[in-house]
Amino acid sequence: MMEFYLVPRWFFGFDIALEMLFAFITFFVAAYALYMYRISAERDCKLLGFGFISIALSYVTWGILNFFLLTSLDNSNRVLVIENLNILGFFVLYGHIIFMLAGLATLAYLTFKTRSYRVYSLFVSLPIIMVIFSKNAALSFYFVSALLLFYITLHYMIKYSSRKRQTTLFVLIGFIFLLIGAVGFTFATLFNGSYVAGHMLQLLGYLFILIGFIKTVRA
Repeated sequence: MMEFYLVPRWFFGFDIALEMLFAFITFFVAAYALYMYRISAERDCKLLGFGFISIALSYVTWGILNFFLLTSLDNSNRVLVIENLNILGFFVLYGHIIFMLAGLATLAYLTFKTRSYRVYSLFVSLPIIMVIFSKNAALSFYFVSALLLFYITLHYMIKYSSRKRQTTLFVLIGFIFLLIGAVGFTFATLFNGSYVAGHMLQLLGYLFILIGFIKTVRA
């Protein structure tokens, strides 16, 4: 039986609300990036917008997964088991995976300051192919997500060290929380507390990122 994560019964519902909140925040960031693209025609703004739209869609599909497709494991936990999914559930699960990895890969691609669409297609397709054809999709997904977040976090760390702007600091702190949360999710198939901790860390991460972008808008 291949479990994707364990959800404590007491946390069920709260997690879906948080995932919808994450979707709203990332849609907001994407909308601002695309608005800046309309004004400046900068390619990076367009890709930033597409990256966050993809991440937002991943949270929408995640909420759908948790609302409709979790099964009871015992009196304390619910679980997402890949083998128990019907065809529709299978596509929703892999939609969540593809949207998240495509979004994170797009953000990671932006940190390398290259303008090659062949490199971009490699950045997006390789993580997705690795996870889809892995024998343990859950562990591969969490590991690859954490790896992409590591490079994004490293980029903002270097950016902040060279030019100490408050907006960059907030975004950096946000991605640090997201990175720690992604690492924590690697244990979500074993401990339901990892699932809860991952959501709390993501909440902090996206709040810091949202504050950073709001400060950018006001600047």
